[in-house]
Amino acid sequence: MTVKELFEGFLIEKKKEESPHFHLREFNYYANEVIHEWIDGIVLAFQNEKNQKVLDVIKSIKRYKEFTSFSPTLKGNFKFTLPDDYRHLSNLIVFLRVVKPIRDKCYPPSDTLIEFKALQMSPDLEASVKQDYFQRPRYFRPYYSIVGDECEIHTDSNVGLPGSGAPIELVKVRMDYIKTPEEINLTYDQAYSEGEDTSQVLEFDELACRHIRKMLIQRVMERDSDPRVQTHIPITQLKRTPDLVSADVRNV
Repeated sequence: MTVKELFEGFLIEKKKEESPHFHLREFNYYANEVIHEWIDGIVLAFQNEKNQKVLDVIKSIKRYKEFTSFSPTLKGNFKFTLPDDYRHLSNLIVFLRVVKPIRDKCYPPSDTLIEFKALQMSPDLEASVKQDYFQRPRYFRPYYSIVGDECEIHTDSNVGLPGSGAPIELVKVRMDYIKTPEEINLTYDQAYSEGEDTSQVLEFDELACRHIRKMLIQRVMERDSDPRVQTHIPITQLKRTPDLVSADVRNV
């Protein structure tokens, strides 16, 4: 679905005698607001129910990226800059290489990388986690925290950057994340041209685009105090399924 098709579908369902005039600038504003709201709902569903139904919905905005360049921090950790389109981190895997024997001898030196899933550690809990003997960061139990536009990896003194002389090297990090949606900006020429549709193609599948259109209509109806909103919501709202029942997400 293109942005123009979204706009035309919105006008068809919203059209009503004496309905308030709707400027194209308002459409762009509300469409972007609704898309962000829809993604927040999808992220909530993804956090609670990582089943196939949710994965199918979220696939268009999920991204994977590997990082091999890191900077040391003053606290002895390692950090890297998040992607420009980052919205929400869903998974982070740390890949290490053992180059020297370590005290616990669990992993002998090898060119084969070992990988560990990093656990989330909020900055306000960092001190308490690091003081907990059984939960403190270790090379086999890494943590991550996000501050600003950077992701910080917490391990232990066994881990260093390649060439540092540390017995274990931090080789790379693989991050699975939800991206920020593209901004919608439908121009007057694109909206009302009789020629070829040159507006941007929405990055979501057809079903998701229909959900977004219904949410957009409801948002504008609520703004205009349109009495039809009372009947539009139950008619257009999808039947809730066990796949998404744990996430209170409207129209998902």
